Amino acid sequence: MARAARSQAIQIRLQTHPVAVPFWLLLSFLISFGAPLQSAVMGAISHDADTIFDATVKHGCACIAPNLASWISTSLYWPYPLIAALITLISIGAKSQGAFALRVTISSAVFLLISDIVSNIFQHSVAFSLSENIIGNVSGGFLLGAISLVCVELINMIMNNSQLRPIKNTFIISLISILIGLSTSATCYYVMAFITIPLPKSVDLVAREPLNFAYITSKNEMADYYIPSTYDDDDPKEQFVLTPRNINFSSISLKSNDKSAVAWSKDAGDVEYDLKIYAAEMCEGDIPNNFKHPIMSVNNINNAAIYLDNKTDKIRFEAANNISALENIKSGTSSTLYSNKSNEKIGITQFINSSDKISLYPHGKFRTIVSLYLFDDEENMVKPSKSTYSIKYNNASTSHTFAFDRSKLPGKPCQEIQVSKISDLDNGTTKVGSPEVSLIADFVPKNTDIMSLLSDEQRVQLNTSAAFIYLDGTIKSELQYAKSGRLSLFQARGNVVRMDVGGQQIPVSPDEIVNIVGHLVAKYNESGALVISSKGAYAWKNQERLNHTKWETLQNEYKLAILTAILTGIGFLTRWLFVSVKPMIGKPLCR
Repeated sequence: MARAARSQAIQIRLQTHPVAVPFWLLLSFLISFGAPLQSAVMGAISHDADTIFDATVKHGCACIAPNLASWISTSLYWPYPLIAALITLISIGAKSQGAFALRVTISSAVFLLISDIVSNIFQHSVAFSLSENIIGNVSGGFLLGAISLVCVELINMIMNNSQLRPIKNTFIISLISILIGLSTSATCYYVMAFITIPLPKSVDLVAREPLNFAYITSKNEMADYYIPSTYDDDDPKEQFVLTPRNINFSSISLKSNDKSAVAWSKDAGDVEYDLKIYAAEMCEGDIPNNFKHPIMSVNNINNAAIYLDNKTDKIRFEAANNISALENIKSGTSSTLYSNKSNEKIGITQFINSSDKISLYPHGKFRTIVSLYLFDDEENMVKPSKSTYSIKYNNASTSHTFAFDRSKLPGKPCQEIQVSKISDLDNGTTKVGSPEVSLIADFVPKNTDIMSLLSDEQRVQLNTSAAFIYLDGTIKSELQYAKSGRLSLFQARGNVVRMDVGGQQIPVSPDEIVNIVGHLVAKYNESGALVISSKGAYAWKNQERLNHTKWETLQNEYKLAILTAILTGIGFLTRWLFVSVKPMIGKPLCR
């Protein structure tokens, strides 16, 4: 009995409001592509960008999906069915079709405006101004009202000419509504994609020093969303490494205003090392090798870590037989290629943060030089301060503090601070008359055989939250032996030797900025130049987009013909609505 009663209640509701479910389903689809449609229309009539695509991107509303499946899936996003349900519940109680259309018009404009305001508040971004949203939502409300009137008339015609039970009628009309919604959504997508989505093009770029550039090795949302992967079996599987381990540098330095740590260890080899740490005042440029009074000395060092406070300005690394560096850049990094004193060598500058790891691999005698600043700059006044470093080595540890004392006379440039002048080496403080102290840590091999040193493996791990690293003196021709790797974004300004987009050469001056987004491959060529290539990418020169949409590739006469056909179709549709809508207005909603 209970089941029969529920079934009868459902049938009564469906007989009372047979248009509710089909209209709700159709309305969900129609609302879902309202935002991109508004974006395209506003972009077409705006004067702040040259093209519709550029206008939508500028307004932060590049909401065209890369394919039809992704576009359709957005119709299932929960706000659209919710808004459609609210509009349907408010409108379904109308007595006549005209009152129903009026309610749909008003409630659609109100709920869509509320949705835009709430979205802007939570996303902290405004794609369009309030006046633009009001105009767009009111226009959308009128459009939905007109469509609702036609839909209700069609639903009533089907209901009145069907011999099926109301629940079956509702089910069939709901399926028809879904099919109409899908076909309408698909048509809208293909039109929008034709107008707004740029076509990926092949890109080839060659650049060399002097060059300022930035790149991202991790996946890029825009590249993955809009551009199908263009990598094939011949392309590298690994991410690009700007400074691979098989490339040697004469010196490497680190400039940081934050806490840093330098950890030294032996990975392989039989060579034993001694650690000697010296202190000196005001050392600039080359450090002499004639220091005789180490403030700390450890024989047979196995591992050592030097921890520095935020008074550290620069850390420099030198090795008797060059240093190689292996980076692990997790995010985008700002870099520079610059000319060395020798035309055959170049230097590289990179910015690193806490998520990035840099490992150095020196050969032979290795020296770390740390500059400690002993003052604070407060309101353009130099205030004496102090700096503390600590060292953990083998199974022991120690720390020491240097303090700037104006009452003490400064020493000569790079004058050694002797042990006898240090009051308490362990956890003590030494006062000096200079605002800068240099710590010189020498890792000295006991075996000087060159073959043993080259096969011996030392590793130095650098840890810092934010720093610039300078890698100087690598031979240009050696860079060609570095492996190629993947990038998702590349931006450059400087000496761009050549740039081809879609087979067309693009002239680039040193002052212009180039951006490339996509599935990129980076490598060095035989002369040490940086080469970026892609079988499909988006490219910009300054603010000029170098990829065109299908609409932009059409000749003007074809554009004019298409626009004429569209406007003619809109005119016929508007005329038909004016002629047909008037008789519908007075009819009852359900009959």
